Amino acid sequence: MKLSFKIFKEEESKPSKTLDRDVIKIGRQSSCHLHLEDDTVSRIHAVVEVAEGGQINIIDLGSDEGTYVNGKRVNKVELKSGDEIRLGRFRLILRKGDLLCPVCGHQVDGAERACHDCDGAHHEECWLLNDGCGRCKAVSP
Repeated sequence: MKLSFKIFKEEESKPSKTLDRDVIKIGRQSSCHLHLEDDTVSRIHAVVEVAEGGQINIIDLGSDEGTYVNGKRVNKVELKSGDEIRLGRFRLILRKGDLLCPVCGHQVDGAERACHDCDGAHHEECWLLNDGCGRCKAVSP
């Protein structure tokens, strides 16, 4: 199952990342699938596991700073699309599947924030706020 992560370091938006793995290592170590470079993140801070039935769990691996989901510190918890995960100074917003324009449905490149089928640039948060992409030029009410 593909999981997409919108990444923020404090309030600065970073490129999004989409991964198609059953186990996703998150941490400061360069070999982690989600590499978060900051001293507030442990080398291997947490893992996200996708079970055969599609259940998604995050497990904190004993980090000093802790892992928070929707503001609550957790050791292990089931995740759902839209959950906010905090690890040190980073916030991750989870979405199941590819990043898609919520208005026209075309795939969005998280690094470029642009619809693959057009030349229009996305707003920073369009996939979260339903602003639409450059192709459909739609804006939610």
